[in-house]
Amino acid sequence: MSYQVLKVLMLHGHQQSAEIFQPKTSYIQGAFHKFASDRAIAFDFHYMSGILPADPDREEGNDQWVWGYGDPHDGEIKKIERSIQHILGTLARDGPFAGIVGFSSGAAMAAIIASLLEKPENISKVDWKVRQPPIVYPSRTMDNQS
Repeated sequence: MSYQVLKVLMLHGHQQSAEIFQPKTSYIQGAFHKFASDRAIAFDFHYMSGILPADPDREEGNDQWVWGYGDPHDGEIKKIERSIQHILGTLARDGPFAGIVGFSSGAAMAAIIASLLEKPENISKVDWKVRQPPIVYPSRTMDNQS
């Protein structure tokens, strides 16, 4: 039997990394694999780390990352555009992806990216060069195919 491989992008939370996040999500992988066991699909989990160091003053050995720097005075999230570009670059290079899973601030980034994929014409500050289709959740589409 041949399997359709569905890629899932995994986004860590604040002050984490792909390496920290991966073992924490083994139960999620198990749930995905159980879902796929009676279908002709398999999941490939792609873990990525942010590009903004959690401690920008620490130059070496940084293994904790953030998706943006929150400013408590004006509510602005600084440098979030860089993280969006980083994720879009991953989608363009390694996609297409069937879904995005995130924890905490990674979940917020997943929602932002999914929203941008739905309406790319609404992007003004981001250089849009991704050919990633909108995210389609397998539970909605594949349950009806069995």
